Amino acid sequence: MSNFFISLGVVNKKLLFPLVYIICIISYNIYSLTFEYNEVSLLIAGLGYSVGELFIFFISLRFKYKRIISKKKKVPIKNYIKDYLILFFINAFFMFQRLIPFYILNSTEENENDDKKKYMELFINNSLEIIFITLITILFLKYKYYIHHIISLILLIILSVIIDLVLENFTYADTELVINSIAYVFVNSVMYVYFKYLMERKYYHYMDILFIMGIFDCFLFLFSLVIIPIAQKTKGSYKLIFQFYEFYNESGAGKMILIFFMNLVMKGLMVFLIEMKIVDMLGPSFVYVSYQISRIPSTIMSIEGNNKWIVLILSLFQILFILFYLEILEFNFCSLNKNTKKSIAERERK
Repeated sequence: MSNFFISLGVVNKKLLFPLVYIICIISYNIYSLTFEYNEVSLLIAGLGYSVGELFIFFISLRFKYKRIISKKKKVPIKNYIKDYLILFFINAFFMFQRLIPFYILNSTEENENDDKKKYMELFINNSLEIIFITLITILFLKYKYYIHHIISLILLIILSVIIDLVLENFTYADTELVINSIAYVFVNSVMYVYFKYLMERKYYHYMDILFIMGIFDCFLFLFSLVIIPIAQKTKGSYKLIFQFYEFYNESGAGKMILIFFMNLVMKGLMVFLIEMKIVDMLGPSFVYVSYQISRIPSTIMSIEGNNKWIVLILSLFQILFILFYLEILEFNFCSLNKNTKKSIAERERK
């Protein structure tokens, strides 16, 4: 097998966490196809998973662990405040980037194309996230990356652009959307690297970080429920209020409650908990590539015509290059497997 041009790289039990994460996200994404994605569902879902994150506190009581590991001295309270304050501002900016389309677009003159712009997620964003995480971890966590990582990233970008072209996603992209998308991806990448920094360098437990994120998310979503109507009112619109009324009138309170509790359980108590565990054990890159893989089934289901088969084939190639980036698979030519974790470990044993 060693003479074959592809071989198996680092595979261990830790990879079960990304596998479970992928299954959970696939299930959630397929469920999400059953309701319209708009301001109402976004805010209800956000409140749901933020309450789920708060419930992590009660799960953490079951585990006997020290909140901060410090063998030399007790960590002063000001360090907690500083570390979490940085996390709050990162999360607040991330939330702003997520909700900014509701402020940019004219509330009184929106049309079908505007709605597509607001809720569209470019596939190239996923590749940009991996690139940003790679660069940020090099700068702040001093991680090392090699030629096989760079080649995998380039191929991922090319495939992402092709998928966006096939789906005509760039048709609705304008300068504002592109700038906002890049900023959104960058801030999200910074946040996950900061999670890893708190765990790896400051010894915070991932459950504590998730609980604090629940406090922040709850506050920010409740704040958004107040500020969005005010911002829309300045444009002469009460759109969000009418959207809540129309959603309730068409779907009933049961649908709203279902969205709330599905996000509380599926995302707040399951997906995000597994996500933080993956960041702790494997790193933020594994979260993003797992999320990218988990998008494929729901994306294929939402595409009509022959384009779904083109996207499926391109997505399978993306998975292949993702596995090379994560060194689960290795290239056995042009010395591309020279600096993988597996080969470095073998050299150290000798």
